[in-house]
Amino acid sequence: ESLGGLARADAVVLTRASAIDGERRKAIRAALTAGGGQRLQEAWMEAEHRPVTVRLADGGTRPLDSLRGLPVVAFAGIGNPAAFRTTLARLAAEVIEFVPFPDHHAYTAADFERLAAQAARHGAAMLVTTLKDLVKVPAGRSHDLPVGAVEIAIEPLSGGEHVAALIDAVASRAGGSTAGRRP
Repeated sequence: ESLGGLARADAVVLTRASAIDGERRKAIRAALTAGGGQRLQEAWMEAEHRPVTVRLADGGTRPLDSLRGLPVVAFAGIGNPAAFRTTLARLAAEVIEFVPFPDHHAYTAADFERLAAQAARHGAAMLVTTLKDLVKVPAGRSHDLPVGAVEIAIEPLSGGEHVAALIDAVASRAGGSTAGRRP
């Protein structure tokens, strides 16, 4: 999101916060909340991305440690594909090839067949992507190679209570509730 988007923001969430030191996080908070006044000062959350499972295209799941040493071809159409690649490295997946696509990429059957061909050529055991991209995998694939996504949870490090209250207020106005859930 551009800095201009802060004018519309009800909250700011700094993700992957543990990747930077506390002083840098304070500087980022000061810069991003300066224009939003007290509203954004209170609605500030620092969070970490935490892998929780491997979700398969067929609806099943695998434990995260199933990626350890597994030869994979990875792909992602997200704003920061390098962060996904780092996640795979931390999970010790053997990334044979990594194919970045533009953010919000609309995958075609041809894209997927190309990925499957790369995986077959390199002897990959799986295609791995993000959960955002997994839902875009074309139906009716013509091969048996499993496709999975690393499911990520957002773990609040600080400020989660105020942001959770904002989310609950919005959900209540929409007829739902998030009571009892963490952001």
